[in-house]
Parts: sequence; structure tokens; C-alpha cells
Amino acid sequence: MFPSKTMITTTAFTRKVSLALFLLAATANAQGNEAPLRVLQTTDSLKEVMDQTAAAKQQAHQNALVEDHEKTDLLSPSVLEQIHVITRHGSRSMMSKDANSLAEEGQATLTPLGQQQLYKLGQWLRESYKDRLGHGKSLEHYNPSLHRFESTNLDRTLSSANSLSMGLFPSKTRATGIHNIDPDDPKYDESMLYTSLLEQAPSIPIYTGGKDYNDVTLRSFRNCPTFMNRLINGLYTSPEWIGLEGVHTGLLEKLGRIFPEFAVDGKIPLQSIWNVYDPMHVARTECTKTEDDSCSAFVTHETLASAISDAEFDQLEQIMEYVEYLKFGRGLDATDMSGIMTAGNLLGSNLLWKILNRAKGDGDFFLYSAHAPTLIGFLSTLQAAEDFYTASQGERFVDYGSALIVEIHKSKDKGKYFFVLKYKSSEKENAVNVVLKESTTGIKCGQDDFPNLPNIPKASWCALDEVLIWAGIYTLTSEKEWCKACNNKLADVCVTGMSAFDEYSSSSSSMTITNYDDDDVSASGTSSGVGKSRTEHKQVDDWLASSEFMGFDDSANATTMICLLFFGGFSAGVILMGLVWFSTSCCNKTKNDRKTAGDDTSPSSPTVTVVDNDKIHGNEVAGSDETEEKLNGKEIC
Repeated sequence: MFPSKTMITTTAFTRKVSLALFLLAATANAQGNEAPLRVLQTTDSLKEVMDQTAAAKQQAHQNALVEDHEKTDLLSPSVLEQIHVITRHGSRSMMSKDANSLAEEGQATLTPLGQQQLYKLGQWLRESYKDRLGHGKSLEHYNPSLHRFESTNLDRTLSSANSLSMGLFPSKTRATGIHNIDPDDPKYDESMLYTSLLEQAPSIPIYTGGKDYNDVTLRSFRNCPTFMNRLINGLYTSPEWIGLEGVHTGLLEKLGRIFPEFAVDGKIPLQSIWNVYDPMHVARTECTKTEDDSCSAFVTHETLASAISDAEFDQLEQIMEYVEYLKFGRGLDATDMSGIMTAGNLLGSNLLWKILNRAKGDGDFFLYSAHAPTLIGFLSTLQAAEDFYTASQGERFVDYGSALIVEIHKSKDKGKYFFVLKYKSSEKENAVNVVLKESTTGIKCGQDDFPNLPNIPKASWCALDEVLIWAGIYTLTSEKEWCKACNNKLADVCVTGMSAFDEYSSSSSSMTITNYDDDDVSASGTSSGVGKSRTEHKQVDDWLASSEFMGFDDSANATTMICLLFFGGFSAGVILMGLVWFSTSCCNKTKNDRKTAGDDTSPSSPTVTVVDNDKIHGNEVAGSDETEEKLNGKEIC
């Protein structure tokens, strides 16, 4: 059978279609090697688009800042008005302290290495800020009206402040501060400067808060019962604490054999780890890192430096740093230990407000020579402990001779103030910015959202007014609030409810809360009082006219006491009047009874003679001798 015409036509069409499909497949196969190139080109294009988007977003952000510069004053030049330096003392001799009360045993002394650490920090501050602070002239010479050195009342902090002052102001030439002349004034050198005649100039005065229990600013961690209660009944019994102790049982048992006086059930409790870490740390610092032979003057046994291996000491140091962070660095923003709060805003509020109140006032340089818990507690109050950990590349515990630095800048055009926080480690050459942020209020400063903003350096700064508003919400804004929150009933400021006058606090701030020390006593035994302005005297006048000075108090306890005194005094008066009335009535009754008995003829009853006054004046008294004799022995009521 031969195929029909229709079948032949269909077969020819099918062949053509197959040929076309084959050619298409061959073409696709020939171009297969270009497919990856197309994909790569697509990826590059996407990356380019993303970069363009990021650049556009960055440019929009910068444009917004520029457009808003009339309000933020970001584009105008600025002047560094003040720096506030909070230091940890330098290397010291070993000491132990109670885990619950934080009371210290022994008087730790600053070592030669510690003196050197603070001296170098003073030199660094001079080199870093001498051309910037106060138009570049403030740090040339010490001026008591511009520079203030404060310290806790302990040997190691006072000596640290003294060492820093020697590095900061090496010259024997100083300013008197009695004239109201700025350092950049041409008349300043002629009218203010003098040079000491001694071979070495006297030490710069270091001011303290007096007795330790009165220091609620730099040693608030030692004087806050609420904080100590959080440690004892909160942190030390928490699952995280118990778990941390369990993980390091092996090392703690070994330390218990080395330090049996601190061991409990054969191992060192986690809350006592400081007492075994500190002597080994001091021994390793003073006996291996220094060239002098004074090691034995600061530790009990030089062999403590090699009591455990380097790896074990590194493990111990990491444990100790984390423990100290849990104790002093947990602010209101802490989230990694639910339900447990330690420091909160208790340890740094008073110091923060002292700085904020001084920020718009007199003075250029302020030193606060203190302790590691002071710095960590300050960070916890600012809710910046975690960001500090990141910025410092893993430091949770500040080392000897390290410092937090608060810079206060002021723009020239609008007079806007800015707040910048930095950290200077004794192990690093440069200071790093510490980020301040709080999710609720949106405060974030210390670094840029976009790193490439070279023309607007102030974009990474905190506006001082913004910090004031934030601090008014999240911190304790007065010593009175702190006393109540800490349940402190011993410090003078908590007993009297009155803060001492701070000559450097701002008089123009809308939130003036003076938190100055009660006993303004310097280490050299002299008091300040030089360079007070008319504004300061007006503050004193206002304070003298205030209700606090007059003794008024609006607290509930004071009202109750006044009422008790009033009604108690009134009741006592009524009772006293009743006793007087009763005594008088009794006396009158006795007198009447005796008068009635006068008619009796009893020889023992005395006779009273009534004498006429007129006759007395007329010298016509008869029988006066007899009357005087009869009055003898009379009982007079």
C-alpha cells in the first residue's frame, strides 16, 4: 500500500518541526556557557543597586541633618567647655573585703607603679586637651577657679589624684584665680600668674567628702543598703550565680586549698572570689611587671604570683570580671538575668547629676578620683555597660589607672551644649567613644548610624538637653531620692535632707539639683572659697531664703512629728495646770482648817495678830514684839 498525499504532507511537516526544534536546542546548547555570566552580571547589578540605595539613604540622612542644622546647630564650630574625668586609682597593695557589706580590711597603699600609671594619665590628658579645652589656654597652668580635684577619702585615691595632678600641671607657675579673667585674655599672664619659690611646688589641693559614710557620690556602692540587699538576697541566690559557681568548681576547689581561710566546704564561694584573686593579681603586677624590689612591701607572699598557672589565672580573671560586672554593672536595661536587678541606677545617679549640674556652670576641668565600682556603676546608671563592653573590646572591669571622660562642648552659633562619653584604658593609647542609647526614648549617641559623615562630627554627639530629659526619667534626680531608694539613714545628707553648696554648679540650668559633698575638706587641710562669682553669692542668698534653710519639710514623717510635739506639749500643759490647781486647793484647805482651829484654847496653837497697815506707817503698832514672837513657827503655804 502506498501512502496517500495527505500522509506525505503530514510527514514533511513533522520533519520540518523536528528540524526546527533541533536547531533551537543546538543554539541553546551553544549559548549555555554564557548563562553563568548572565547570572553574575545580574548579581553585580543587584549589589550595585543596593550600594546606590545605601548611598542615597546615607545622603538623605546627611541632608536631613544639614536641613535641620538651624535647630540642632550641627554645622557651627564648637568649643570644648569642660572635661570631667572619673578615674580608677592606680596599682595598690593587696586588700580583702566582705562580700555582703563591701567593707575593706586594711589600708591599701598606692604602689610606685600605681603612681606612675596616674602620672602618665595626667600627661595624656594634658597632651590630648591642652590645645582644645578653654580656647587652648586652660591647661597651661593650674587655676583653682577653673580646675577642681575631688577624691574619696582613702590613701590610694588621694595619692592617685595627686600623681595625676603632677602629670597634668608640671609647672611651678600657677594662677591665683582671684580675678575674673579668662586664660585666653592677654592680661591673664600679667594679672594672674605667679611662680613658687620652693624647689618643688606644693601639692594641688584634693577635696574629699569627709568620712566614708558621708560619701554618697563616689562611694555610693558602699553606702546603699538597698544595693547590698540585692546582692545578698538576689544575686547570690540566683540560678545564674549558682550555675556559674558550678561550672568552675574545679578551679574554686584548687583555690580553696591555697586559701583555706576563705574556703567553705573545701572550695571558695563565688562571692568571696575577690579575696583570692586580688592578692595573686597584686603579686603578678608588682612582682613580675616592675623592675624595683619592693614587691614584698605590697603582698604577704611573693610566691602568690606563681600559685596557679597562667591559664588558670586567665580563667580566674575572667570569672572575677564577670562577677564584678554582675554586681556593679547591671543597669535598668539589663535583660540577660530576668528578675534580678543589682546596681540599677543606685550607684551613679548622684555623680551623673553632679556632672550635669556643673555642665553649664563655671570650671573647665574636674577630676573624680575613685574606684572600679564607681566607674562601672556610672555606666550602669547610663545604661551603657553592654555598649562599654563592646567599645572596649571585651573589658567588663576597668583596670588600674583607667578613666571615663565626659566632654561638654558648646556650639558658637546657637550656644547648644553637647555631651560626649569616652573611655581611656591604661593599656591603650587612645580613648574610645562609649555609646549611650535607650530604646524607649530613642537616645543614641557616641557613634554614627552611618560611619561616613566627615563633615558633621557632632552628628555622633548627645545633645545635653536630651541627656537631661533622659536622666530626669531614668535616674534618681536628687540626693533626697537616692537616700530614699537606698534606705540610707546614716549619711548626713540623708539625716538633714540638705546638700552642701556646690560652687561650680550651674545657676541657669532648668534642673538644678546640687549634689555636693557635705564636708568640703581638702587633703591639705585648706578650704576652697576662691573665685566665687556674684552668681554664686546669689545662689547662697536664694538658699538662705529657701524653705529648707528655714527648716520646713513637707514629708509625712515630719508632719507626724510636728503634730505629736504640738498635742504632746498641749497635754503636758493641761496636766501641769491641773497639778498646780490641786496643790493650791490643798494648801487653801489646810489654811482654813488651821484658822478654824485658832478658836481652840489649846496652848500649842499659835496666835496670829492682824496688823493695820495705816498704823504701821504711822508708827502706832502696839505689841509688835509680842506679835513677832507669836508668828514664830507658823507654817506658810
